[in-house]
Amino acid sequence: TSSFNLVQQDSVFNNPFFAGIGSFGVGGVPKATLAPVIYGHAFNSDFGYTQNFSTGTQASVTLDISRQSTSIPIDLFNPYVQSTMTVQLTQPLLNGFGRLANTRYIIEARNTVKVGQSQFRQQVITSVTTIAHDYWELVYAREAVKVEQVTVAADQQLYQNNKKQQQIGTMAPLDVIDAQSQLATDQQALVQAQTVQLLDQTNLLVDITKDPLAAPLQGVEIVPTTPIYNPTPTDISLEDAVGEALQNRPEIEQAELNLKNAGIEIKAAKNGLLPTLNLTGEYQAVGLGGRETKTTSATSITGPDAAAPIWDTTLGAPSPTLFQALTQTTITNIYHFPGGVGNSLSRMFRADAPTIQGTISLTLPIRNRAAQANYATAEINQREQETSYMQTRATIIQNVRQALITVEQDRAAVAAAQEARIYNQQSYDDEVKKLQLGTSTAFTVVQKQQLLTVAEGTELRDRINLIEAELTYQQALGKTLQDHNISIQGVMAGNGNQNMNIPGTPDKTLP
Repeated sequence: TSSFNLVQQDSVFNNPFFAGIGSFGVGGVPKATLAPVIYGHAFNSDFGYTQNFSTGTQASVTLDISRQSTSIPIDLFNPYVQSTMTVQLTQPLLNGFGRLANTRYIIEARNTVKVGQSQFRQQVITSVTTIAHDYWELVYAREAVKVEQVTVAADQQLYQNNKKQQQIGTMAPLDVIDAQSQLATDQQALVQAQTVQLLDQTNLLVDITKDPLAAPLQGVEIVPTTPIYNPTPTDISLEDAVGEALQNRPEIEQAELNLKNAGIEIKAAKNGLLPTLNLTGEYQAVGLGGRETKTTSATSITGPDAAAPIWDTTLGAPSPTLFQALTQTTITNIYHFPGGVGNSLSRMFRADAPTIQGTISLTLPIRNRAAQANYATAEINQREQETSYMQTRATIIQNVRQALITVEQDRAAVAAAQEARIYNQQSYDDEVKKLQLGTSTAFTVVQKQQLLTVAEGTELRDRINLIEAELTYQQALGKTLQDHNISIQGVMAGNGNQNMNIPGTPDKTLP
């Protein structure tokens, strides 16, 4: 800190003795003509440095330099320069003592930053999982369209064959109508599947682009390139999976950090219950310098006058002017502290006039209700954070258990659906051969074809469900970013200006 102050002051005093000018005039002016005004000029400059330390210690150094001049004649120096340096150390011994009491906000702020980073990581995991689900829903929709297209093509072929057989008289008209009805039904199902595909494509487009309405994206078709696969079975127990989740999940990390902050607040609030006991040490050095003051004094004495006659003949007595008052003038120069700012600072640093002081101060609040209320609030907040931590832990355990169960159930469903599809495919092929040999009807073939279509759709749905269950399982374990080879360390470090290949991103090189 620093401050500069310049003062020009004219002061009027009714009592010259209290003003310090005595009964004499100011500046040689006789008291009979003295005006009761004192003129003063002062320039002050202050410099200070204060530092607080994590232990609660406060150190301060101040330097005050002042130059003053006045019309009062009795000052030893006029003008004069005075320099004062003060060094003070204050150490709390009870309330405010220790690193935790003084750095708790810094520690809590760092934990809060970690909470924000963990929340960002959690949001990325959620976004990646959502996008992956939408991706596989689009894969399912496209495969479902293919299944319906194959079914419609088979219906069309069956309808044409039945129509030809009707024309040659080997098939009843009812069979042709059944085939035509099935063709219309499956065509309707194809339209519905195509609609779902367009909707799922729109959802994924919104997920992975910044501007879905950007010109380069108009009319673009999203073609998935990752084929449908069977996730590798995970041979892991529930206890091991829960342990891994508790290490990786961002939610548990956030709960732990919040619980740490609550514990810090408890310790700080407990310290606030203590009385205030401070130990202070102070050192002060003063230096003085200025221009000396010349003091003139007159002394009256009685003595003979050399020019006067000894005897006055007129009076017949000794001359009355033989002895009279004589005046003796003395001029005194004072040179104790001559000089200016340099001399004043030199004397200050040499500690010609030091002052050393030590102080112990005790402040003991009676009942201290405010501190007690703060401590009670901190205790309640800590209990809330403990409860939140346990709830988060329980939720993670539940998520892992549900994810494991869902993966196993979907894996079993895929195996069953594959067998059902193989069986229905064989049954349909056999029924078509029977129809060609005349031992079956078109209605029966249509039924077999419907069952095959349902079986193919069920297998496709179950395989997609298994992949999505695996994604949910990865999310439950907190391994989504690791399994997708996604790193966010650069973004965490503030390196977010990379040229991302995100569709719809505006080109910064364009004007």
